[in-house]
Amino acid sequence: MSIEKAFFGYVIDCDYCSNFLNCDVYDDFKSAIDMAKDKGWKMRKEDDEWVHICPVCAEIRKEY
Repeated sequence: MSIEKAFFGYVIDCDYCSNFLNCDVYDDFKSAIDMAKDKGWKMRKEDDEWVHICPVCAEIRKEY
């Protein structure tokens, strides 16, 4: 899905389910990514697109 800039920070959507993460305390993209990784989110590039996966889906899909 995506990482979108919102008025309060960033929102990261899982590509496999409806989970999302509000990164509302960070103003810059790198800090939002760091926060997501600290919370167990996985991100990787597949073909020419970034894939974002929440901790629940990462546990189910062991390839992450």
